[in-house]
Amino acid sequence: MSIKFENVSCGYNSKRVVSNLNLSIENGEAVCILGPNGIGKTTIFKAILQCCDIQEGTISFDGINLKAMSNNELAKCFAYVPQAKNYSYEFTVQDVVLMGRAIHIEKFKMPKEIDYEKVTSVLEKLELIDYKRKIYSELSGGEQQIVLLARAIVQDSKIILLDEPASNLDYKNQKKLIDIIKWLKLKGKGVLMVSHNPEHAIRCCERIMR
Repeated sequence: MSIKFENVSCGYNSKRVVSNLNLSIENGEAVCILGPNGIGKTTIFKAILQCCDIQEGTISFDGINLKAMSNNELAKCFAYVPQAKNYSYEFTVQDVVLMGRAIHIEKFKMPKEIDYEKVTSVLEKLELIDYKRKIYSELSGGEQQIVLLARAIVQDSKIILLDEPASNLDYKNQKKLIDIIKWLKLKGKGVLMVSHNPEHAIRCCERIMR
């Protein structure tokens, strides 16, 4: 299992934001793209998720060009955790995390017992089980960020994409984040993280790109 960038340039319409990117990520490996804001780190994620123009080169997953994949196929390969924002979801924590199971639930069907079991298991692992019935919008920014990470994990995709995951976390939750990334690697997941914090990258990533 691997994702591979080959001479990728991407951006928006005629504007090029990222040029000639070569990168690969294998299962059980974490890679960090390190750098200040505004250099195109988030654009790389948008290229993976087919939300911006790949102007040159190819991005492939296990040899299959991402452009040939449906949205559902992409979701089975990649789970995305966006930058911390004050989302106003008026749902319980359990319901927000359960959204990550959407690709495994048939259209017009209700979640099955196994979906709720996976949500409970991840909430326990991330020490969020006591928040299960709390309203997501009433949590702190750091707590919301960990809940979004839980949602990505229950999606059960091959690679987790983390966009500045520690930007809204206190020290305790930063440590939790690093422990979670190490745990994901042990489970055979690939992790691609963008950050401007070298310490986080050094503590949990095999490779760092700048």
